[in-house]
Amino acid sequence: MNVYPLDDLRSVGVLTPNPGKCLSPRRRVAQLDRKAWPSTPGTAAACRKSIRECSMRVCTVVVMILGSTSAVGSASVLRDPDKDVTPERVAGLIKQLGDPKFARREAAGKELVAIGEPALDALRMAPSSPDPEVRTRAERAIAGIAARAGERELAKLAGYWKTPDGAWIEINGDRWSSGTPTWGPARGRIWVVEVGKSFVAADMLVQEGPPKGQTCLAIFWREGDRLRYCGTYSAVRAKEFKGHGEYYAADFNRGKK
Repeated sequence: MNVYPLDDLRSVGVLTPNPGKCLSPRRRVAQLDRKAWPSTPGTAAACRKSIRECSMRVCTVVVMILGSTSAVGSASVLRDPDKDVTPERVAGLIKQLGDPKFARREAAGKELVAIGEPALDALRMAPSSPDPEVRTRAERAIAGIAARAGERELAKLAGYWKTPDGAWIEINGDRWSSGTPTWGPARGRIWVVEVGKSFVAADMLVQEGPPKGQTCLAIFWREGDRLRYCGTYSAVRAKEFKGHGEYYAADFNRGKK
């Protein structure tokens, strides 16, 4: 594709240094018809053709620029986290969190979240950075990675689960509901706060039913169609699946409503 100098475009009135004097091709043709060559047969038609061609060139150049900008802007955000993730790359992205340009700071944060757990160790060192922007954005990236990990864990727990004695719990995305033959039902929002080697810790806010407004501190572990659970409304989360005192434990099996 040919690249046309701006002077060539200005010469036919498609571009002008003064936006206030910019004429559309139609108005430019009218002006040329009246002033430039008013008595020359065919001149206006030729001028119209020249202006149309130059206008199309301008549109083509603009589309190419926008397309190139879009591709460059999305490349870092859509990076495959399984490829080219090196400590040097992660360190460069963390440094980029303090870039003077907002778009580059945003792109670095999104890519770090996309990389996920391989970036966590370096991100946890970012609070020692002298740049407050790097510190703040590193914390956001850590939270974003944790949120994505939490979504994956909740997807594993999703479904309807029931014990032989009639207790049940249902998890659907970030929503939960549960009850027993003598209690509930209660419903609310659930989110993962920790993914450990032997359990997944989650907070379960009660938004409907007893005890509304409180948060159950729970741990889960899924083994195939079996779901282990232990929860409490006390201040200390359980570390094992044993029911005693204020801790309620249950082994659920996948079931049907």
